Formats: sequence, structure tokens, C-alpha cells
Amino acid sequence: MAASGDGAYTGGQATRGQRVDVQECAKGHHDDRMGDGIAPSLIGSSFFFRWSDLSVGDMYVAIRTTMPQGAPASLSPAGYADISAYLLQMNKIPSGDTELPTDMDDLGDITITEAQ
Repeated sequence: MAASGDGAYTGGQATRGQRVDVQECAKGHHDDRMGDGIAPSLIGSSFFFRWSDLSVGDMYVAIRTTMPQGAPASLSPAGYADISAYLLQMNKIPSGDTELPTDMDDLGDITITEAQ
């Protein structure tokens, strides 16, 4: 398995994900992305507590099946990959030269690990 720190997404993809996040996700997770007790925190130790050693595919599926609130699975596969890239960037996982794919087999091969 590849580590997410190996540059599994691009900065441009994360920028697109940020735009989608602002439109679709910020309401529940708040501007600081710390959540509200119902919506989980998307950054820092809470993020790594939930996702460390799981795959980006696991995270992608969780986002796709629950978000946006009230309309799960309503975004494109690329939109969910972009949001996933933005979450990795927000958590200081380094970017690279290749965008996150939308193929579940490929996403399952990328492990989320905290940058050292």
C-alpha cells in the first residue's frame, strides 16, 4: 500500500475540493472545520484518530455516502475525490504530481498516514 504522504493528490485538486467544501460542507463542519458535536472535526488529531491507517477509499466512501447532508451521493465521483484531496491538504499531508483517482481499487491502495 502507498502512504498518502507519497503525494497521492495535487494542489490543484485540493483547491477544487476547497471550493466544493465551502459550497457543500462548511455549514455542518463550521468555518474552522472543527465540527459541532454532530458533524465531526475534519482536521488535526480528530481526523487522524478516525482515519489513520485506513485507506483514502474508506474516507471517500464515508464522505460519498453521508455528504452533503440531506443529499448524499449527489456530487460527481471527481467532486468527492477533490474533497478528499482537500481534507488531506488541510491535514498537512503532502501533495504530489498525480491526482487522487475515483477508482475504488486505486483509492483503497492509498493509506492515510500523518505526515512526519
